[in-house]
Amino acid sequence: MEPKVLINIPACFQDRYLKEIQDGLDTWVPLIKYPVIYSVSNPSIESEYILVGNQLHCKCSDELNLNFSLKRFYFIKWAFETQEFDYLYIVGSDAFVHPYRFRHLIKDYFTNYPDVDYIGEVYPRDGSTLDFTVNTHHYIEDWRIFSPGYNWKNTLLPPSILNSEYFPFAVGGSGYILSKKAVEILVKNFEFLIEYSKSLSPHDWADDWALSQVLRLKGDIKLHHDSRFCNFTSSSWDSWRVPPEVPIFIEDSDFVVVQHNRSLEFKSIMEKLNL
Repeated sequence: MEPKVLINIPACFQDRYLKEIQDGLDTWVPLIKYPVIYSVSNPSIESEYILVGNQLHCKCSDELNLNFSLKRFYFIKWAFETQEFDYLYIVGSDAFVHPYRFRHLIKDYFTNYPDVDYIGEVYPRDGSTLDFTVNTHHYIEDWRIFSPGYNWKNTLLPPSILNSEYFPFAVGGSGYILSKKAVEILVKNFEFLIEYSKSLSPHDWADDWALSQVLRLKGDIKLHHDSRFCNFTSSSWDSWRVPPEVPIFIEDSDFVVVQHNRSLEFKSIMEKLNL
């Protein structure tokens, strides 16, 4: 049985975002084989949201801050009310998603980890860039156990993290995966989610933190860390390099699946990975 996935990319009508979206449409998006929905602003609509083609028009202005988060939240609500799915994946427009590895990752969780409801790269980190060819990254105390290359299936968060001020959540740049159970909790507590997000303004990217807190407070759902999502990347190709004996396009690879902040390199990544 093939898992059903809906992918969401929030968008803005600003030159930077429009270019990122077009670059995605020209590169990895057609290969992903899951529906990709772009959330856009349309304050003139009467309802909260309406689907037009592959765009979810949301009743909010085309700004960042809370409106950027609203586009993500409205997608979650729309998907729950109108679509059949096993997972939602919400990711930034400037992230490159390796299509074959992502599909394998989804099948892996669907088959082997059916009780996992919230997946992504754990945050906060100490701001270090990552390089998947070495394992010498610096994290705050116990965060170092989540460095790339360190057994990503070891996802138990130690009490020193869970009970600290650094409550872990999945970064919105490299994206997060939500099960139908997680989505239902968010929708049932939608007004609380909105109000909580408002309390975090003017933080531009409040949605990832707010979403994580609502899942924790209302559903006792905690983040399942997966280091194959990479939010902070080095600018070198080392981040995608694998040992020569491993085919770079192998479908059951556990190497990096998503890298954030690579929008200027989408076409080059496709060429390097022979996609």
